[in-house]
Amino acid sequence: MTEVVLYSKRACHLCELAAAILTSLASERRINWLRVDIEADAELFARFRYEIPVIEIVGGALLKWPTTRERVWRAILDRRAGA
Repeated sequence: MTEVVLYSKRACHLCELAAAILTSLASERRINWLRVDIEADAELFARFRYEIPVIEIVGGALLKWPTTRERVWRAILDRRAGA
């Protein structure tokens, strides 16, 4: 199963759009995803504060916004092909 991380923060409407993409993919495909609040970690906040939402395909791509469902799915397939 592919692991995916959504780096986000509270009150971020773009983060909600990214979460909707991941929820949709998880309902149809074999992916596990979790949301990480960058405000809870100083290093993540410094790294992603101006770029969120960021979707990480663990062991693969790091996708910055804007992105699409298709682009996320392609990154997941690329990760699986490389596994």
